[in-house]
Amino acid sequence: MRHKTAKAVPCLTTAQLDRFLSYIDRSDPDGCWSWTGAKTARGYGAFRVGDRSSVAVHRIAYSLMHGPVPDGAVIDHAGPDGMGCRTQLCVRGDHLEAVGQDLNVPRQYLRGERLSCLTPEEAAYYDSTDDAEILREAMSG
Repeated sequence: MRHKTAKAVPCLTTAQLDRFLSYIDRSDPDGCWSWTGAKTARGYGAFRVGDRSSVAVHRIAYSLMHGPVPDGAVIDHAGPDGMGCRTQLCVRGDHLEAVGQDLNVPRQYLRGERLSCLTPEEAAYYDSTDDAEILREAMSG
């Protein structure tokens, strides 16, 4: 399975940070903080930084809360329990987790989000691996 390597998250100027924060709806203090700005065709939040093409807002939010996104990591909308948030427009730092595709893909599969793009071999692997069983138990509890 190949995954497109994400670009590094650029540093924001004070004006860019203020503009970024203005697009966040924090009205639910216990739930997701929703991005209200531009979106990609796939439903993720997008934010233009300078002359650069847009940056995924969940990557910016993760960087602001936790520091740089580790090399090779993707940001999973995992929620506080590691499985729950699942809101593509959420930018709440404690709902975001940096993980490798080796964890992100089985999580998506087990939550029923990634059924059509897996080969039969990949689906069989995720159905049989010990990690999948651990994830299933976490999701059912």
